[in-house]
Amino acid sequence: MRWGSLKETFARPIHWILARFAGEVVSFPVADVVSGGVTYGHRFLGPEPLEVRDAASYVTALRAAHVVVDPAERRALLEKELKAAAAGVGGTVDPNPGLVEENTFLVEYPSVVCGHFEEKFLALPDEVLITSMREHQRYFSLRGPDGRLLAHFLAVNNTLARNPEVVREGHERVLRARLSDAMYFYQVDSKTPLAERVEELKGVVFHSLLGTSYAKMERFRGLALYLGENLATDAGEALSLERALIERAATLCKADIVTEMVGEFPSLQGAMGRQYAKLSGEDPRVAEALFSHYLPRHADDLLPEDHLGVVVGLADRLDIICGIFGVGLSPTGAADPYGLRRHALAIIRILRHHRLHLDLPEAVAAALNLLQGVITRDAEETALEVLDFFQTRLQHLLLGEGHDHETVAAVLAAGGRDVVEAADKVAALADIRRSPDFPALAVAFKRVINISQGAEATPVDELLFEHVEEELLYQAAALMETEVAAALARRDYPAACRALAKLKGPVDAFFDKVLVMTEDPRLRQNRLALLARISRTFLTMADFSRITT
Repeated sequence: MRWGSLKETFARPIHWILARFAGEVVSFPVADVVSGGVTYGHRFLGPEPLEVRDAASYVTALRAAHVVVDPAERRALLEKELKAAAAGVGGTVDPNPGLVEENTFLVEYPSVVCGHFEEKFLALPDEVLITSMREHQRYFSLRGPDGRLLAHFLAVNNTLARNPEVVREGHERVLRARLSDAMYFYQVDSKTPLAERVEELKGVVFHSLLGTSYAKMERFRGLALYLGENLATDAGEALSLERALIERAATLCKADIVTEMVGEFPSLQGAMGRQYAKLSGEDPRVAEALFSHYLPRHADDLLPEDHLGVVVGLADRLDIICGIFGVGLSPTGAADPYGLRRHALAIIRILRHHRLHLDLPEAVAAALNLLQGVITRDAEETALEVLDFFQTRLQHLLLGEGHDHETVAAVLAAGGRDVVEAADKVAALADIRRSPDFPALAVAFKRVINISQGAEATPVDELLFEHVEEELLYQAAALMETEVAAALARRDYPAACRALAKLKGPVDAFFDKVLVMTEDPRLRQNRLALLARISRTFLTMADFSRITT
């Protein structure tokens, strides 16, 4: 902010600067203020200037002037007052760490007042009451022993009230107006079935380059139907979701954005969709999906637990990511205005949480196909960028979980089409890397991969074997392929790693006795084909050439 005609900017107008070193005032100007040796306390409870001699006395001097400098101390004081005030009316504070944090930094000396509102407002959904109190007034809601909301609230003031009753009445008067508005919105919205609002989405622009919210809904509805058929469990079974349920949930999931309530409180999107769907007589599973498809809304949020919400939410996010990339607005290192990193991370977390397997390249292709005629970039080029974007998010997530960079890179280099499978392979490879035999094993793997790189995938001719080590390696490779294929089919990646490890002895013997790059072109090609076959099997787990030993 700028103050008056000054060019200097600051969060608020600067009134004074306290600056001392070794007890002496350090004088310097900032804007039109010259530093000195005094500070000031609370504007009303301690407005007199305070002479502060050193840093050690700073906190104590301000505390005496009703300013709690330490945020941790201020938070503890606030939480203590909140708990005491709630207990006074037989309730407990509805947990809200973000609101505690916000109030902590809004006040210098917290003072809590407990207020009351009319019982009739308890007919509103809990989300409406809590949001009305939190977003507009930063009030805390209270719950009774039965878990239900009480007709009370807690307000945090920045000063000790001379007449607490007057302060309480002021808070109650303001909240009464807010809740009256919310009651009106709720009553008006409830008169119209949610399904009748879908057409109104044609007048809501999702993005100037991607069309209306209605057009977006039609796209991700088709994508949700695709996902319902192509998401698979660990057992390889498709989700048992009725197409009609998926279609209904996807059709209705954005309808609440045109309601009066969501217009006033955008954060209630989804919560009001669920509420109005119930009032409209929709299937309870559909109603729940209208809320859960938004989860997680932020990094620490809950994940959806119902498969219907999962399918619709994945489709919604995948359409957003592919659409934004498709019109050339992909995130940069400095900015991600459409929250695409958050959306991609949400997709990965949901798939892993439910252990749902999805061929990501095919899903991206399906999303881009539905965006034909809307996006302006080449679909294949866009797909490559989107998949690289997902792989980077998965890499960061796995590294954040403590996995080694080389292990993650080795698995993702061999393919990250299925994020659940990739994460499981990283865990399995990380475990086998802890074995004392792994360094020698990795050397053998890398020799096979490096020497066979670029070799043609031709059949191996046993009649061309000159050494018994070739025959032994061929037989061991055939057995290893069978064991690895079986392990991968049942998603037992530790077993796949153990099967690969059995090849170390035959590989070492082969390289000790057999010259791969012999002058005879037939023998050379046959040996390279054998190694290429083994290399392809290795790469079903990881690219071991990326691991140093």
